[in-house]
Amino acid sequence: MGSVVFINISYYFIIFIGLQSALAQLPSTKELSSDGDTCTVKLDTCRLKVSDYPQLKNGEKGEPGNQGLPGPIGPRGLPGPVGSPGAPGLPGSPCKITPVIKNEEGVEEFSSDSNDKTCNLAPEGLESGYYTTGIPPDFFDIYCNMTTRETCIRRSKKTGAYEYNAEKGAFWLSSVGFNFRNLYELDQRQISFLQAMSGLSVRQTLKYHCIDSVPYPKYNTSSAVKLLTWNDIIIDAYPTKESPLFYSVPPETDGCVEGGTEWSSSIIEIRSTYVNRLPIRDVWIADVRGPNQKVAIESVEICFV
Repeated sequence: MGSVVFINISYYFIIFIGLQSALAQLPSTKELSSDGDTCTVKLDTCRLKVSDYPQLKNGEKGEPGNQGLPGPIGPRGLPGPVGSPGAPGLPGSPCKITPVIKNEEGVEEFSSDSNDKTCNLAPEGLESGYYTTGIPPDFFDIYCNMTTRETCIRRSKKTGAYEYNAEKGAFWLSSVGFNFRNLYELDQRQISFLQAMSGLSVRQTLKYHCIDSVPYPKYNTSSAVKLLTWNDIIIDAYPTKESPLFYSVPPETDGCVEGGTEWSSSIIEIRSTYVNRLPIRDVWIADVRGPNQKVAIESVEICFV
């Protein structure tokens, strides 16, 4: 049994030695040149001559790619040089405000040559007084305060007296039939004209006529009157988070007292650098406590500059 195993092992050993000898006689590598030779043995034993690498050639130009995203904005450049001065403008036309003309009966009439100027544009030397202005045919009279160069609306008119009591509660004067435009004797276009021709400031003085009614209670600020401006801003007697604008009642003019039985009055003053806020359009009456209170409002003066 042992001799058979020995013969088989020897047989396989002789075959292995023969194959190894045959392989040793083959070249380990075969050079491939550019003439199309092919490798006859394993590829990992083949190599190319460096000198026989084929010369590389540029391919055809491809289609252009999509446009890239825009880059970030660069830094701001330095300011350029100052340009040369422009040509001088044409001379302006002289300003003219025509005085109010009265006919033989003493009734005021507006001159046909009035123009659209206000007192802040009036020529030097013009005396303070009543004049006319406006855009035809909406002429209206104004008072020029040439000391301050203000264009003022002065009217000797006040609302009718209104009687109320605590049972009615707080109310807007417009809700009981008051129309403040009647105090100014101006329409919407005329007021817009004054606002457009003014650019610095505006002020208004109201007179609060009263019987047992006060515009600013001394110990209850929630019962103070509120004012509605021309552009629908509500003004209190003190600044609020909603509006820094407020009105004032000079102590020396404050004649309205609680419990009063005779007509008296207090002055209310409003000032603003926003000319479209005035005049006042409405007044909220909040001092409602007595059985027989009365109030009336008068617009003393509205002045634009």
